Amino acid sequence: LDKYLFPKNCCNKRQRIDYFASFGSYDEKMYRSIFYDDNIKTIKMMPPVISTHKVKFNIKEDQFVVVLFPYGVLHSPYCRWDKKYKYVIDVVNILNDLDCKKIKIKMKTGNDTYQDKENQLMRKLLDKNNISVEIIFGDFSDYLDNAQYVVGSIGTAIVESIYRNIPYYVYEPYSLGSTDEMLVNSFLDKKMISRDLPELKKMILDEGCVDLDKGKIFNETLVDKVDYRSIIRNYHNLAKIKCHKN
Repeated sequence: LDKYLFPKNCCNKRQRIDYFASFGSYDEKMYRSIFYDDNIKTIKMMPPVISTHKVKFNIKEDQFVVVLFPYGVLHSPYCRWDKKYKYVIDVVNILNDLDCKKIKIKMKTGNDTYQDKENQLMRKLLDKNNISVEIIFGDFSDYLDNAQYVVGSIGTAIVESIYRNIPYYVYEPYSLGSTDEMLVNSFLDKKMISRDLPELKKMILDEGCVDLDKGKIFNETLVDKVDYRSIIRNYHNLAKIKCHKN
């Protein structure tokens, strides 16, 4: 998490936030490490992405490893957009070294010209490197029934994988733009994050996947069950009190 995404007020005393939504205790703790303000209130809710999951309970006869195409921290000056293709090729090579032959590359569905070209370039580079793997699209949740494990960067896919009890290995190289400071402020312990390929390989061999308590993520209120009227009412009451004090 980049703390500079949350600017302070004109007096530089506190963030210009009264409420923020958190998806479980880990998420709240991560944001609290940035805010340092107990007056900011939390709206706790279930991760909305979970609503897309429909467990099919398939017999896992044809398991495969899912490699998530990375997009990086787009606002970071350290993010190298061209390196995301190398990311995929490097991870596939590591998996091949581990004798993993069934691999699928998950990319976002192309709904604009740029994404279509991005998908085409990934396919071209895979072919050029003699890498024969399938590129898949659509909802990530559709592929988790038969996933052996997932390799990807830090994102909501971690929560989805944990929800479905699928091991998730984090590979977050510096080229994706995440600084050490950002990762310290993430919801993961640094021992769960590999920063280079040797670390990733060792993590997979040691089965050092992301390990989080599901009870601290999925025991919150559903998004459509949150009492937003009460939140707005309390916000206006707080605003009136602040106005009178000034």
